[in-house]
Amino acid sequence: MSVLGDRLRKARERKGLSQIDVYKKTKINNKTISRYESGGSEPDIDNLLKLATLYEVSIDYLVGRTDNPNMTFSEQERIIYDKL
Repeated sequence: MSVLGDRLRKARERKGLSQIDVYKKTKINNKTISRYESGGSEPDIDNLLKLATLYEVSIDYLVGRTDNPNMTFSEQERIIYDKL
């Protein structure tokens, strides 16, 4: 499993969400979520933003650039996330 896939799964589970719950909140098909988590495919930037926002983690955490899952925003990032 990829770092991204593993962290997507862990972040989803930490929020207590099923893949169906994620679909209902993001409109990303649950089969697509499953492929992301298994490493079969990777989300595009729009879906990565949606998932990071839903899971309240940073993209840097999801892609393995940091081990800190806590989301921190710059002012510019806050503007982008608030539009989602």
